[in-house]
Amino acid sequence: MRVWSLPVLQHLRSLLILLPVLPLFLVLRRLSVLLCRSRRRWLEEGGGRRPVSSAGGCSCQKTAGVEARLGTGIFARSQHRGGSQKMPPKQAVSSFARMNTIEGHILAKAKPQNWSSPTMLQRVLCRDETEIMFHVTGKALQQFEALEEYRAYVFQVPGTCVKPNKSQDKNGVGGEKMIRITKEIGIQLSTEAWPLKVPYAPIALSNLNQQPVGTFVDIVAYAVDVPGEVREAGLRKRDLELANEEHVVVLELLEEKMNIQVQKGDLVAVRGAKVSEYQGARSLSTSYLSFIEVRPTGLAPGMMGTKPEDGSPLRKAMRMTAAAPLSLADLSIRMQRLSYDVLNPGTGDLQKAPTQVNFHTSAHVKPFEADIFEKDPPYYEANGVLRLKVKGTLLDNGTEVPVTFWPDAARELFKTDAGTLQGLWEQCESEEGRQRLLDTLNAHVAKLYMMQGAMKPWTHGKDGGKVSIQVNINNVEAAGE
Repeated sequence: MRVWSLPVLQHLRSLLILLPVLPLFLVLRRLSVLLCRSRRRWLEEGGGRRPVSSAGGCSCQKTAGVEARLGTGIFARSQHRGGSQKMPPKQAVSSFARMNTIEGHILAKAKPQNWSSPTMLQRVLCRDETEIMFHVTGKALQQFEALEEYRAYVFQVPGTCVKPNKSQDKNGVGGEKMIRITKEIGIQLSTEAWPLKVPYAPIALSNLNQQPVGTFVDIVAYAVDVPGEVREAGLRKRDLELANEEHVVVLELLEEKMNIQVQKGDLVAVRGAKVSEYQGARSLSTSYLSFIEVRPTGLAPGMMGTKPEDGSPLRKAMRMTAAAPLSLADLSIRMQRLSYDVLNPGTGDLQKAPTQVNFHTSAHVKPFEADIFEKDPPYYEANGVLRLKVKGTLLDNGTEVPVTFWPDAARELFKTDAGTLQGLWEQCESEEGRQRLLDTLNAHVAKLYMMQGAMKPWTHGKDGGKVSIQVNINNVEAAGE
């Protein structure tokens, strides 16, 4: 049996006495480490000085202790020192903060209808002229639906709701951070409003054609006319022509933006318009979070450009994406080749005949004559909406190609709408009525046009032994304009 010395026995006795309080000691040690880390982070972020920063795209404050130090209100405005008023210091929104206070105007809000789950998007402009996007779902939807555009609110946003902004390319709201909310948060109406100072960064209309597809741009221009409504199958929009200097562009107003009230000659500033491309034609349209300001104030003189005089010639700012156009003679040869490929699949270089061949061409439109009254009406109805559809003929150096002009091309070529042509068609029982329709269709066909279209083969006859090639013209623009 081993004999223990007296000092060793005394040491063991001390350890037995401390054993019950050992867990408490470990907890206190862990708290000490956490406090040290928290203080180190606080010092790295400014040591209590709360520096100005634009990261995250918004002005905010950590709420702990601020109201107690600065005085009254949900977000104290100033502190009286020797009679001067001083704005509270700013700090970027942070995912590490327990709570962020964000104050700003709601510039735009939208609730996309075709998303898999109900979602609301909001564009908020803060006091320091930075922007941040709110992405709202779940139980917070009802709370945010009650908020109004152009009003200022104070949002109490937990740090856990601050996320990296990965949707700049989709919604056009910049900044490193965004707010993603699924539950109700603290929201109050701001105690005061302040003049909107939207951080427009407009580009010249002459540079629009250089912008990549999917880019969001700001423009400032003058309304050429009151926006007209366009009804197409499954889509309602208004086309607003905007001009500055010698260029003009059509801005497609979609969704809620259709309700913007604009008069001829109004100066219009647009934040976050989207450059798109469809069937070889570039276009400019509003997006969910675009902001439109009619007769804006506070713009720098260099942003306003020059208002074109009435009737002055204007050049299109956005053009078709055509490469070298085909001649009508080459187009006819390709039509014959497509017919052969459809009737003889698996021969030559193609294992399967294409169902559509896109092309660009340059040609005149053959003037319309009396034989148009033997064809289908120059319009059709889809989902209860009238749309343009005019059958005509392209002409170039003796070559003729029958084509069908679809809505966008027909609207640009004939400068009219389906309702007007329907009314003229219904008056064609008389000779005067027929002449009015011909005059409308032939008013602009003398010009040379650049055209984008598609060839589609259709098989018919016994066992599909015959092929017809339908040539559709989807977009046109006058050459040289």
